[in-house]
Amino acid sequence: MRLPLGRQPALSLSGGNKQHLHLTGGILSIGECCYLSHIPPYAGSAEAAGKLFTHGTHALPPPDNCAFKHVGGRTFFMLHEALIRKWSRTWKLTATDQQAVPGLCEYTRRVPRRADIISQGACPERIHIILTGWAARYNILGNGKRRITAILLAGDVCDYHGSILGRMDHSIFARTDCEIACVEPQRIPEISVSHPSLARAIGRSALIDEAIMRRWLVKSGRCEALEAVSHLLAELHVRAGVIGLTDDHSMEFPLIQEEIGDATGLTAVHVNRVFKKLRELQIVSAHQRRIFSHNQEELKSLGGFDL
Repeated sequence: MRLPLGRQPALSLSGGNKQHLHLTGGILSIGECCYLSHIPPYAGSAEAAGKLFTHGTHALPPPDNCAFKHVGGRTFFMLHEALIRKWSRTWKLTATDQQAVPGLCEYTRRVPRRADIISQGACPERIHIILTGWAARYNILGNGKRRITAILLAGDVCDYHGSILGRMDHSIFARTDCEIACVEPQRIPEISVSHPSLARAIGRSALIDEAIMRRWLVKSGRCEALEAVSHLLAELHVRAGVIGLTDDHSMEFPLIQEEIGDATGLTAVHVNRVFKKLRELQIVSAHQRRIFSHNQEELKSLGGFDL
């Protein structure tokens, strides 16, 4: 995204000799281009921040799973990159449409890992959109067990219908630290007037999410363990690729076996056996919280994944 020059983030120094630098939301200009659409509140050393301009490194600690831009030897993270990538895949967006996304997601908050983004029974006043990180929808069953009904990635809308129905019938927790955009519901009709293509992209994206959920329902309890886990891995790899989170046939994978079991209706023991089988077949391997897909087409075939 190319933006006009001259709009700098607000800077202030405090902390005596330590000289801590505080940055608030704004647009950062570098050379002839401006690529950073939003800077979340952050306090760090002035020395580290100075490297942004002198040594080509980023001064801000980027949120988990955040996309990067490399410009003139410098590295910057794009808070809205995943969201723009996803919506652009569902409907063709002009440069003007893409530049409207940060305005739509003007208000953000960071949710720490394991905390609920929104809980069952809550009455959401705003629509929550994941800008960075992983999250999951879940319900607690009568026997106290948890059932995960969807894995959410950057660019996914958490509660598009919750704001309409008035009350959440499930909870959503942050699997990793997440940066969440909080959008007022009335902004969607406004966007449909000023940026109709963007509104169509949002609506179409919601329909795709519902199609994925229906496929989960079909698979739930109706397939073998190998097929269930393979389908989940294939789905997440494709979705991560859409938003730029795959690298050389691999992706960061923060889910543990218990959570995969909660999503597929399997025990952690069954999940462990499936991963062992996938390794033996040289289809998938896991190392240091990353999943490596050695044969993506075979993985899709095993899982019956065709979306």
